[in-house]
Amino acid sequence: MNKIRFSLKTKLLLFSITILLIPWIGYKYVRGMESFLKASLEDSQATRAQAVSAVLQQQPELITSQTRIVDINNSTQHLYLRPLKTQIQLDGYTEDWALNQDLFQYFGEQNIIRKSPTYKPGSIHFTHATGSYKHYLYAVFKVTDDHVVYLNTGSQNLDRADHLRIALQAPSGKLHRYYLSTAAPGRLNAHLMSNNPDEPSPLRDEYRIQGAWQQTADGYTIEIRIPLSMIGKKLSFAIGDIDHVTDTSATIIGTSGTEHLSELATIMVPSTKLDHLLQKLSRGSSRIWIVDKNKRVLALAGNLSASGRENNSDRSVPAMILSALYRLILQQPVSNIEDSLSAVSKLKGREIDSALNGTPATSWRQTSQKNATILTTTYPIRLGNKIIGAVMMEQNSNRILLLQNQAMEELLNLSIPIFLGGTLIILFFAGRLTTRISQLRNQTEQAISSEGKISNVFVASDANDEIGDLSRGFSDLLSRLHQYNRYLETMAGKLSHELRTPLTIVRSSLDNLEQVRPETGNDTYMKRAKEGLERLNNILNRLSEATRLEQALQQTEKEEIDLSNLVRNCVDSYRSGYPNNHFKLETHEQTQHIMAAPDLIVQLL
Repeated sequence: MNKIRFSLKTKLLLFSITILLIPWIGYKYVRGMESFLKASLEDSQATRAQAVSAVLQQQPELITSQTRIVDINNSTQHLYLRPLKTQIQLDGYTEDWALNQDLFQYFGEQNIIRKSPTYKPGSIHFTHATGSYKHYLYAVFKVTDDHVVYLNTGSQNLDRADHLRIALQAPSGKLHRYYLSTAAPGRLNAHLMSNNPDEPSPLRDEYRIQGAWQQTADGYTIEIRIPLSMIGKKLSFAIGDIDHVTDTSATIIGTSGTEHLSELATIMVPSTKLDHLLQKLSRGSSRIWIVDKNKRVLALAGNLSASGRENNSDRSVPAMILSALYRLILQQPVSNIEDSLSAVSKLKGREIDSALNGTPATSWRQTSQKNATILTTTYPIRLGNKIIGAVMMEQNSNRILLLQNQAMEELLNLSIPIFLGGTLIILFFAGRLTTRISQLRNQTEQAISSEGKISNVFVASDANDEIGDLSRGFSDLLSRLHQYNRYLETMAGKLSHELRTPLTIVRSSLDNLEQVRPETGNDTYMKRAKEGLERLNNILNRLSEATRLEQALQQTEKEEIDLSNLVRNCVDSYRSGYPNNHFKLETHEQTQHIMAAPDLIVQLL
């Protein structure tokens, strides 16, 4: 099984990837900052909540005056009237409520006050929002009704058709009840009813309360406007649902009871002085609540959905492009937080209970949006030794996420150039090393020919590093091997030359001995000596021929020849020179062209 081969360049490139550990460690560190930032935000908000409580404790009349307005038993429903962001046009359509969607509340089965004999579960429910704009209270009711029944023309029995009931406590303290019903969609006004619930006929028209009725695909919509000067401490709404014109009683579903003063919900119109004070103390992406001892909202300021994004107007174009890219990668703050407390008029929870018992509390809660969490801090408001209310301060986590993103952007802005620059330097260095090592390998391969000869073409590097030392070591080694090979190549000629002189002396001595003593010519020892000399002479001749042949091979120039034709001509010559011998030649018919020295081939044959 072949092992996977990694080149030096690949290994260095893989090594360069380890530089990514730097931004990864930085990312882990930045994410680890979250707990520290949360703790810092908790401390900061606790200090702010304590400061707000201290300011209100210096002006307790701001709390006590509001508390007296709603100083009713704790079981009573409560409505905190929030200011509207835009003026509402009374036309029965809900488009102008678009900026106040957080004020809508759902009223369904659990809010039914009385059921008629013909009531069917799920046949009637509505969503409702109230708010104030200048000197008026505005309310909208989006009613889902399976059977819409309008008032018969000329009929005075307003409870024999679908209708809206309004019950309020006037500034004088008296209960006033109003019905709104219509024979057809359009404008309508209220009718003052008797405080006797069994009396269905109106006492008179109330033109100060105006409204509009529009039918929808699944029911109808009612918009109304009431002067704030008509409203005292209490206010309730209810929808009366008639399913058939023959019904004598209606199903009543509402915010609270409307028939008796004790059933009505308390209403809190924000104090201008308290509202201005809280506006000064609040800041972006935070919200301040003031509640009484019964957890009813007395004042509210701020907005959790304030933008948590940074201002990029003073950045350069490349920085803005990078910032836009980072926004696609990094988790971004939520600009419009969906909060379940947006429309509540009473606060519940462990933090409120703790503050009203005299102990500040802090907690985090998750919203329905994945990236949005809310920090809640509560602090008691005291009047002497008595707790008269509590401050609840909320702030979203956008600031923490924004700080983390800024740190990540700075980290990436530093890490990416370092990583790219480091990778390019390593690639250049790897390419340079690879090139030098490849050149050294090629020179080493070319230094030895296919015949095993060492050529003197190796050029040593003059670089002052390890590869340069290796190149010079190879050069020195090949130079010494070349000298040794040259010595071996000339040794045959030198040996032949040196041995021929003593052989000649021995041969002449034997010849002289044979002439002086002819009887020794047939001597066995003499014959053996002559045969040994002849063999030594043949060996020397072959050594000389091999040397000359090698030199001839090196010096003879090669040319393109037809090998078949050359061998055929040689055989023809041998037949003419040796007629008594039989020569047989087998060749291919096609020509065989090669690069060779024809004279040496003839000599070989």
